Amino acid sequence: MAFSFFIPLVMRASFTGIVLSALLGFAALLACAIDAARLTVSRPPWKILVTTWAILFVSGWMLGDVLRTHVRRYVQAFTIPSRSMEPTLLWGDYVMADNAVYRGRSPRRGDVVVFKYPPDERRTFVGRIVGVPGETIHVRGQDVVVNGRGLDEPYVMRGAASEDACTYPYGCEPTPVPAGRYFIMGDNRDNARDSRYYGFVRAEALIGRIFTVYFSWDSEAHGARFGRVGKSM
Repeated sequence: MAFSFFIPLVMRASFTGIVLSALLGFAALLACAIDAARLTVSRPPWKILVTTWAILFVSGWMLGDVLRTHVRRYVQAFTIPSRSMEPTLLWGDYVMADNAVYRGRSPRRGDVVVFKYPPDERRTFVGRIVGVPGETIHVRGQDVVVNGRGLDEPYVMRGAASEDACTYPYGCEPTPVPAGRYFIMGDNRDNARDSRYYGFVRAEALIGRIFTVYFSWDSEAHGARFGRVGKSM
């Protein structure tokens, strides 16, 4: 049980660490039940089992708020509610974000991030960083040109948009990315409301980098996409 509490504190955020922590917590309760059944004492084993479980649950309740607060600083779960990041992330994916990654390094182009929506920071959006501070961004149709060179973006879902038709408020012309700001776009370029519409995202508004899909539900087929469980970003 102690290991299950401390794994989230000492391990780098990962799908494996989260699963291991959950399994160890369950194994602790199972071990208590097995030990109680094997005891050869006058006191009924079920009383020992109930007492032990009560101690574990009470200690977990006492430490729960502290642990949840700590873990939230490092790992946070989100759900993908739209198709803006297809094919990388699908509508119905349940993802985990590493909230501590940018305490050790700066955000990089290509990072898939959760951020506060600039027009209303009470809402959270998901997108991919395509422009970092000091660069010049130019959007041509569904392609992105950075400092005069086109980006190689194999992850992008491309539609039928024309390079000649640019009606976005941001990026139609070469646009410098200010200090402390990032240009973020969806991978599904025809179905994403991103920095082309609301402008740059503050560094302080970046919540974390998505690192794994821990579950996925296809609402149209009414079934789980088990093949996506554990998918890394």
